[in-house]
Amino acid sequence: MIRRFLKMIPALLVAGTVFVACNTNKTEENKPEYIVGAYLWHQYPMDAPIEADCFTHLNYAFGNVNDSLNGVDILSPDFFKRVVALKDTFPHLKVLISIGGGNNSKFSNMAADSLNRLAFAADINRIITEYGIDGVDFDWEIPGNKFGIPEDTINFVKMIRDVRAAIGPDKLLSIAGGGELGGVDAPKVLEYVDYFNAMTYDLSWPPGHHTAMHRSPLVGWRSIDETLADYYAKSVPKEKIVMGLAFYGRGDGERFPGWYNYGFIQPEYDDLTHEWDSIAMVPYLANKEGNLVLSYDNPKSIAIKCDFIKEQGFKGGMYWRYACDDSVGTLRHVVAKSLLNK
Repeated sequence: MIRRFLKMIPALLVAGTVFVACNTNKTEENKPEYIVGAYLWHQYPMDAPIEADCFTHLNYAFGNVNDSLNGVDILSPDFFKRVVALKDTFPHLKVLISIGGGNNSKFSNMAADSLNRLAFAADINRIITEYGIDGVDFDWEIPGNKFGIPEDTINFVKMIRDVRAAIGPDKLLSIAGGGELGGVDAPKVLEYVDYFNAMTYDLSWPPGHHTAMHRSPLVGWRSIDETLADYYAKSVPKEKIVMGLAFYGRGDGERFPGWYNYGFIQPEYDDLTHEWDSIAMVPYLANKEGNLVLSYDNPKSIAIKCDFIKEQGFKGGMYWRYACDDSVGTLRHVVAKSLLNK
């Protein structure tokens, strides 16, 4: 017990924020084989624990295209500095700033102008250099959709090209791809990015599973294997895919409106039962009529997805998002055990 406490002391002292280790069995000589990426929301409490040894890559969410369309605004910059300080205690950790999130129309306006694009890319390089981070992740959802313009597809490639030129070949550059790649010209983007963070969640709701592995009667728009088929069809190789894991559920809009963190799901309900869809390979909550009212993932389904990542030869897995886990880190520990042998 004393030895365990002593291991935690350096992490507890970092920048006034509580940082703890998932497990410190790994060494620099025994680096993990897979990427395990955690998205960390900028509103995460500054003094709350972060088990930084449970993942290899941390995507800080978010930075935004600024109002002048020529740079980046970092949300909660003081917290960002504290997150970057994790690297002092956990040298294995790669920190990236994730830019975008949701339907950000500023991307279209910025990327359409060559001067703004170059200034934007230069500002990303400034942030990487000034803060000592490892790269940038783009979450532009989705080029060419109703919030964008038809030219988004080619301008997205130009933006990625200019950012790569600005940050150089040794920094990480990734993009978050949606349930369909839509306006992303994947073959051209692949010339510049290290990997795709495939958002294999939010695929159906309501009703239906939003992270189903395979199509069952309870799947609406898409299952994960149908989503990945779209990636393969657009020439994204498996070794460039980091598959998304959801630490939250999607409700039916009535009993469970909208988003519902895994940490809030109760083990028992008076009027609901926990069910398992053996085709979709995911759990769900059902009402007395047997109807799905909440689609979510649990340790069993997360473990199945991690096994799938290894079986398919993907680059790794990532989760959206860290804070949605329960207070003891049940889901992130499953991922760390499966992909990092912790």
